[in-house]
Amino acid sequence: MEGRALRALVLKSFTLEAQLKPEVDGGGYWRSILHRDGGAGRPGMVPYALTFDDATQAVGFGVTSATLGSYSVRAPFPMDGRSHHVAGVFSNQVMRLYLEGYLVASVVAGEAPASGPMAGVAIGANTIGGFWLRGTLDRVRISDTALVPNQFFHLEEDAAWRAWASLHFGPDFATLPRAQVDADPDLDSATNGEEFRNQTDPGNALSGVKTAIRLAPVITWPSVAGYDYQIHRKPSVTAADWTVIAEHFRATNAVSSFVDAEAPPLAIYRVSVQP
Repeated sequence: MEGRALRALVLKSFTLEAQLKPEVDGGGYWRSILHRDGGAGRPGMVPYALTFDDATQAVGFGVTSATLGSYSVRAPFPMDGRSHHVAGVFSNQVMRLYLEGYLVASVVAGEAPASGPMAGVAIGANTIGGFWLRGTLDRVRISDTALVPNQFFHLEEDAAWRAWASLHFGPDFATLPRAQVDADPDLDSATNGEEFRNQTDPGNALSGVKTAIRLAPVITWPSVAGYDYQIHRKPSVTAADWTVIAEHFRATNAVSSFVDAEAPPLAIYRVSVQP
């Protein structure tokens, strides 16, 4: 566990992250990835948690309030034999669940997580020896602030990211402010992290693929009035191929929206500007 975890226990904005490859053993109940629990003194109290459901093969992010109000979001975990990054972000009573940096679920929580004396933080099981997670848990982190995807730990350490950054900024990219994950050197409202995920040129504002914000079935993105955009979709984060769902979409202002009437539940979008 890294960062200022003890402070994160009582703050109202925080981020839980994990890199994992879970296994299923048929037990049919949820397993702990990273959570805080009440221990023997306050059994059943789980102020916040990242979990894996053995029965449904879904990852979840949940909080429990001091009045025992329970709020959660979940999404299918890709059981493809590879390790994946998961993050749960709590901010302003909104819970967001991310898979590989993509928002896959969100909900408004009516109350903040409970605080006060409890058993502490548990990783891969609860503090009294139950709910064991099977598989590989490479790394976890608690941050005492609401992070955005470009700040998640997995991107800066990814070999593909290092190769991409070296290609565009040179071998000394790690020392250059304009080459950092959250920098935007071409001022196109897409950070280097977003440009990397979409394989666009961080030095060319019109290189053009931007990850759209998904509020199903509506997607929105920053745009330039008068330009045409092509909209692509794939059914999930791990799907290999993109499908063009709108060949030419003319932007009329600085933010554009498109309604996808046939949106799959976990669809991911990208939008490319047309020359």
